Amino acid sequence: ATLERLLFGRAGRPPQDLSEPNFALIARELKRKGVTLTLLWQEYRAANPDGYGYTWFCEHFAAFERRTSA
Repeated sequence: ATLERLLFGRAGRPPQDLSEPNFALIARELKRKGVTLTLLWQEYRAANPDGYGYTWFCEHFAAFERRTSA
């Protein structure tokens, strides 16, 4: 639960107030053995049932990676 709050903010947020996931933390988590983007998205959706879909999540994470890999 604590990791989910760090990754995705507080639970119970109304859909119109969805914020972008913490992609910097997600990038760090992906370096851990056994952690996948699918797993992190599933955790995000568990914490935010009305949250962003998998395609949005992946596209925005890829954009984050491009911006920060320079």
